[in-house]
Amino acid sequence: MPEVPHSVLVICFGNICRSPVGEFMLRKYAEESENPQISSIHFDSAGIHAGHGPMSSNSVKYLNQKEINTQGFRAKPVSGEFLDKYDLILVMENYMIQHILETYYHHLDFEQLKKRELQIIPFTVAAGDFGDVEDPYGESWRYYKKILDQIDDYARNIVNLWTNHNP
Repeated sequence: MPEVPHSVLVICFGNICRSPVGEFMLRKYAEESENPQISSIHFDSAGIHAGHGPMSSNSVKYLNQKEINTQGFRAKPVSGEFLDKYDLILVMENYMIQHILETYYHHLDFEQLKKRELQIIPFTVAAGDFGDVEDPYGESWRYYKKILDQIDDYARNIVNLWTNHNP
């Protein structure tokens, strides 16, 4: 795991289901850390095809059950300027890496592009796993909760990896 970032952006498709939960759970676990470098990380989320709407009711329900206040959350679309504010970008699906690079960084020279590419990784990989985090949008609460529980576990693992490598 790379050094502890100063800022982390979590990205999914619409920024209403997975990435907000990733953002809020990462923040929760980071704030619980006794390491001030970890507890001061800035977290945010966005969607590659997001509007400006509210978080999905199932994500709100899930986070409320964890006693996390989601009031005021609005989905945010990804933009190049927005991406540039973050040291680490975590994506819920692998294809999003290429999409981001081709859409927002096609103007960079090879070395700059490779450097930026190293800062964009799958959420699962950051947690020491592999694969994609499936999109639960429109599915049953049971399936939705299963996916959000995975995100919760991954968020805990990510913060634990930072903690264990940066005591």
